Amino acid sequence: LLYSEKALKIFEEIGEKRGTCAALNNMGHAQLKLGNPHQSLNSFWKALSIGQSIGSKFEQCDSYIGIGSAYYAKAEMKNAAEALSRSVELAQEMQSIGYLTEVLYKKGLVARDSGKTEEALEIFEQAIENVEKGRSEIE
Repeated sequence: LLYSEKALKIFEEIGEKRGTCAALNNMGHAQLKLGNPHQSLNSFWKALSIGQSIGSKFEQCDSYIGIGSAYYAKAEMKNAAEALSRSVELAQEMQSIGYLTEVLYKKGLVARDSGKTEEALEIFEQAIENVEKGRSEIE
């Protein structure tokens, strides 16, 4: 977290928006891992705003993953599902197997913990199919 905060300060000083966005997302992920979902949401929403202003789907996707994860940690499943659905769309647009797999897994957890077992199983199956697709591209 300390290094991300230092990086944020540097990127803001030199006006580097992509770096600022990445630092905010990194801070949000660290804050979330430290058990501070409220604080992490602030970082992720700031990062999302910058990501949208510079048109970076990569940073937006990372922000939405973080927002969804933070809402999940707060047991706000509807908000978590909405944010993760947006990140699925962005990951598909970018054709990012890694992000898509991560998001589908998290979206499956949200569905499972919302009592939507069948939906969760379908989402987990999509995640597995995505992993297999990535594996076949490597081989």
